[in-house]
Amino acid sequence: AIHVAYLGTNYLGSQWQGALTTPGVVPTVEAALEAALTKVGAIAPHNAGDISKVGWSRSSRTDKGVHSLGTVVSMKMRLHPQWLSVRGDLDPVYANKLTDAINDALPTDIRVLCVQRTPKQFQPRRACRVRTYAYVIPSWVMRSSTERSDDVSLPPDNATVDRFRSALQALEGSHPFHNFTSRSVYVN
Repeated sequence: AIHVAYLGTNYLGSQWQGALTTPGVVPTVEAALEAALTKVGAIAPHNAGDISKVGWSRSSRTDKGVHSLGTVVSMKMRLHPQWLSVRGDLDPVYANKLTDAINDALPTDIRVLCVQRTPKQFQPRRACRVRTYAYVIPSWVMRSSTERSDDVSLPPDNATVDRFRSALQALEGSHPFHNFTSRSVYVN
């Protein structure tokens, strides 16, 4: 598994876009990660350009401009024999060197945090126990239309902030998102 963090500002989402994911055409986080993995030899050249060939799976995906602190990607990675311990596990020293090599091949707004070996049946989306979302909204967007100004450093008035906070309370907590999944049965 590869643990990845990224700033999504320069990307049209995290998810691979198939044939449209030509570098420079539809930039996605997964396209950049796949290119870096191919460059360091973790993906064989004949498998490059089609992530389904390496069993690519992710814990989650993000939309255009969204950042992530902990996306997990799993795949059948090509490991050089010198990266393995006597037992056949990924040697921790080489795991760190592999992480560094991948980061050297990635744009600076995408970072691999670590690489670890997982069982063949590992599925990051199903293994994920908690997802935490944080939404950051600049305060200047809350200013009323009569307060509009080119100066984004001016804060909104207190009454507007209070109304906004009150409205946001409806979004706090745990909510069933079963309508957004492939399985429409909700289990509380």
